[in-house]
Amino acid sequence: MLAVISAVILTAVTFWSAAVVFLPQTPGLKIRIWVLLAVMALAAVSTWMLVIGRQGLLVKLAINVSCGFNLIWMFSFFGPPVVVASVVAAGLATVPAPRRLLPALIGSAVAGLCLGLLVLQIK
Repeated sequence: MLAVISAVILTAVTFWSAAVVFLPQTPGLKIRIWVLLAVMALAAVSTWMLVIGRQGLLVKLAINVSCGFNLIWMFSFFGPPVVVASVVAAGLATVPAPRRLLPALIGSAVAGLCLGLLVLQIK
């Protein structure tokens, strides 16, 4: 149930934020928005894959990287729902995993956050 709610929130925000692409912006900002939108779509799709039962290692890594990246939304106005949905999705992908995979899954979430901060230059 939590995975479904997270997937719905991530999907809704992806569609809602797609309208921002059509606003006039500088080329650098437009590229950042496209990257943010692509990662948000990846988070939504991978979370839906978790909902339907596809729980392979690649799906779990995709969820953790994209949801770690999505933690940068905590700096925006509508960020709290995205951050909570991302943390829930990453947690649901990580918790049932074998212990030997936990460092890789947690590390991929941290790497996603660092990549988000680097790409979007939030300091």
